[in-house]
Amino acid sequence: MLLQLATALPMMAEGALQRCCERAEVLRDSVAQGGADGEWGPAAAEALESLHAGGTELARALAMLAQALGRFAAAAGPKKDLEPLCFDLVVAGERLQAALADPVKGLHARRGDTPGESLPPAEVENAPRIAALVARAIRARDTTMLDVWFASLGPVASALLEDAVRAAIRRTPPPPPQARKKEPKTIHGYELVKALGEGGIGSVWLVRKPGADRLFVLKIPKTDALANATEVERAGILASFVEEAKALAGLYHPNVANIIDRGVADDVPFLVLEYLIGADLKQYSSAQLMSLFELRQVVVESCAGLSALHGAGLVHRDIKPANIWLRLPLQGGDRFDPQLHRDPARVQPLAAVVIDFGMVRAIRVPPDASGRFVAGTAGYIAPEQVLDPVELDPRSDVYALAGTIYNVTTGRAFFDEIENPRDRIIAHMRRDPFEDAERLRAFPAAVAKVLRAATLRDPADRPAPLEFGREFAAAL
Repeated sequence: MLLQLATALPMMAEGALQRCCERAEVLRDSVAQGGADGEWGPAAAEALESLHAGGTELARALAMLAQALGRFAAAAGPKKDLEPLCFDLVVAGERLQAALADPVKGLHARRGDTPGESLPPAEVENAPRIAALVARAIRARDTTMLDVWFASLGPVASALLEDAVRAAIRRTPPPPPQARKKEPKTIHGYELVKALGEGGIGSVWLVRKPGADRLFVLKIPKTDALANATEVERAGILASFVEEAKALAGLYHPNVANIIDRGVADDVPFLVLEYLIGADLKQYSSAQLMSLFELRQVVVESCAGLSALHGAGLVHRDIKPANIWLRLPLQGGDRFDPQLHRDPARVQPLAAVVIDFGMVRAIRVPPDASGRFVAGTAGYIAPEQVLDPVELDPRSDVYALAGTIYNVTTGRAFFDEIENPRDRIIAHMRRDPFEDAERLRAFPAAVAKVLRAATLRDPADRPAPLEFGREFAAAL
């Protein structure tokens, strides 16, 4: 490239390079300061024509985005055509980002104008899902759910689209306040004993079946989450619970949490799971970091559970220390006590079980199915998983399992040096978690090699769960 540049520079007319830089600056200023709603379109087109670049992919991408922004100027939550407007905006934004990310292609002749001609197949498939999330963010008047998508676009496209979405939110009236409903005392005959925890949309309860001397775990959507959700959001919440119930109902495996009962009560789905005795890996390793020898059985059995899940056509999407359970031989209602139960010489773990299927989804979903960005946890989420594509490689769970091994042996997580949550998620998309060789210095070379293979950027290059488990055990 340097040789070609050295050959070309002497043949350029005097002042040509300076002229190009000046016109490029005009182009930049016209896009950055040319007004809202795509009003900068004509000025940008004129600047590109002056550079003899009017027929390039970059010129067409800028024109398409200016037109999409102009149509989007009337977008608001109550509008019936909000989803189509969001789709046009997403496709135009992704096309501009593609042109800017690869200047060589951006300055070649323009492509076609349909999404299939202007974008790669994977982005075309995922555009309706992103558009649905943009519409959901506008109706909820909350841009935080789009932070990662904005950051993935790069500074130019991100700034233009974020301004447009914020303007649509300002045009959207806030939803009327709703009174908070009380949690029920019983669910379909299960008596609620006490709350065990909750996530963004679900709550987990310890329950008892009257007449039976057994405890179970019950999961239901949070009452206030359903009450404050829009129709689209409510449908998504309920669908996630139905998906989890279906996932576990047809799957029985000793290394996967077993379902006891499921159903719908008062239009609210519920899921009853076995009550596991022991501790999750987060609790267990917090008491004392785990050795690789201790992890051998845990990793092999976790991989067996994940393989069964993947064989059923599902991806877990949230493998982390808190979602791998160690069965321990504790007495009756005894809870895990780090002082008494952490020493494997005194209390030997019986088995590892994959738990918490709140983020489970099919490997491939319809393009119009409701999705969510960042379905996973920073420090463990695989790069291809961040934007929740239509087709998700199940080896994203292997990446997360490698992050789990790293955490419970070192006390650290991937990219934990980054404090900003959004930047940390973006780091998963753009960087190698082991780019700093010091992170692997404490591991034997064979184990380090296995962990590197499990965290390769392309999921097709990673081992499948059973292969990863065998390689990890062999490395020890």
